[in-house]
Amino acid sequence: MDLEHGATGEGLKQVVEAARKALDQEFQRAERYDAKARGQMTLAGSWFAVVQAVAAVSLRGDTPPVWATAIAIAAVVAGIALFTAMRRSARVWKLRPQPAVNQETLEDMLLSAEREPERFGRQLVLLYRNLLGKAQQVNADRASALEGATGAWWWALALAFAELAVALASRVFGV
Repeated sequence: MDLEHGATGEGLKQVVEAARKALDQEFQRAERYDAKARGQMTLAGSWFAVVQAVAAVSLRGDTPPVWATAIAIAAVVAGIALFTAMRRSARVWKLRPQPAVNQETLEDMLLSAEREPERFGRQLVLLYRNLLGKAQQVNADRASALEGATGAWWWALALAFAELAVALASRVFGV
């Protein structure tokens, strides 16, 4: 297949099919990154809610002020960590502009196929290459954002655990 002089027939079909599969794989990668980031935030938010419930139960009228202050500080720090994790996770699932095949693109492709059939194969492969390149770059950005979000997620879990430990310690040692 000589793309310089026009790809046609079975060779072009194979190239286009490979490009379609590659684009589909990039879409699936994007969905996995999104699902992982959302799952992490669901878990962190649920864990934070449980910790707050335990901390609230540990605060009673007889809780010494030093322990109440320690629990409050731990709750604020854990809340900030959760907020930070959420902000970083939002970078993973935010929508990013990407070129797409739309009505105008299809019209241009049709005109190109009619006017220059010998060059159409090359133009079609270049179109897919550009779409794939952009999708891969967007997913690389998502992967990088997920890495940062995962680090913040671990901190949010750990700091909520620390708050839980302070709340429980207040019941054991504070009375």
